[in-house]
Amino acid sequence: MADDYVWEKVCRAINNPEILIAKARQMVHQLRGNSQALEDDQDRIQKELDALVLERQWVITQARRGGISQTDMDYPLGALTLQELTLKRDLMSVDNAIDANFLQNWDGRVREYFVDLQVGLESLNAAPRSDEERQEIFNLKRNIVLALVQKVTIDRNRELTVHFNLDILRILQDQTDKQDVETNRSGGITAVQTQFGGTYTRIPDMYRAGQLFVQL
Repeated sequence: MADDYVWEKVCRAINNPEILIAKARQMVHQLRGNSQALEDDQDRIQKELDALVLERQWVITQARRGGISQTDMDYPLGALTLQELTLKRDLMSVDNAIDANFLQNWDGRVREYFVDLQVGLESLNAAPRSDEERQEIFNLKRNIVLALVQKVTIDRNRELTVHFNLDILRILQDQTDKQDVETNRSGGITAVQTQFGGTYTRIPDMYRAGQLFVQL
């Protein structure tokens, strides 16, 4: 069956993740380069905002000294306000982009993610003891497939190819959330996250910039 074939491929990828991790290493290098470019943009935008503040102060000072009229002051101040709003919006977009610090120790965190999945597979591949447990296992397998598989294609010879989607940023965020849960557990803080046998089944929003596509 196609479902069994896909699940077998997913299990192999989880138990032997080196191919995916090797491909991910190339992506992380690119993400770090993008992050540096974003930091440069952040510095440039902040300098432009600082220059606007000085220019606004100059216009106001000229009006107070009588160098320009109130009407002549209103127009440049309005233009400066529009520029400031645009720059602040651009700065917010940059601030919300990828943080290079988020990629620190990415290799170890991704490997930990696969270790969690490997532990979960031991439970998921065990024979269910009830219909309820069978349905729960089915749902968890489905969540893992949705998290790791982009699509499955079939060629003219009816050969199936599984296209994996390794979302690096989602994985790193999941591992960060996991650490936060473990840190806060002793303080009585409860996080809403479904776990089963060490397998994380929450599928958050996808990050386009951090997705890796591999065929196996």
